[in-house]
Amino acid sequence: MEVNDRQKVYLQLIQIYRSSGKQEFIEDIYKKLCKKYHENLDIWAQYIQFCFENEGYSQPKSVLQRSLQALPKDKHVNIISKYAVMEFKAGNCESGRTMFEGIVSNYPKRMDIWAIYMD
Repeated sequence: MEVNDRQKVYLQLIQIYRSSGKQEFIEDIYKKLCKKYHENLDIWAQYIQFCFENEGYSQPKSVLQRSLQALPKDKHVNIISKYAVMEFKAGNCESGRTMFEGIVSNYPKRMDIWAIYMD
């Protein structure tokens, strides 16, 4: 019988490595998490955020492409909108805006996406 939730243990390990400045170990953990929990939107979003914050690791765009292959179709809009927000915050305003325009044109009735886009 397993006592610890592996996902929580891995996520806590990432926090420990972040606080101690050992970024070089984090990407491998994210890769394992994404492989094991490939349908978890939050893990993919955290991995993409890590790639935006730390140059020298995987490109955020390639991680997004892998997430779109792994995630169920109903989660695609959510991961793309999260990515667009990250692009915008990283200073790539035009790229983020273009992604949001594509989402709202394809899903005009999604008010949650419109609200994020307007912000």
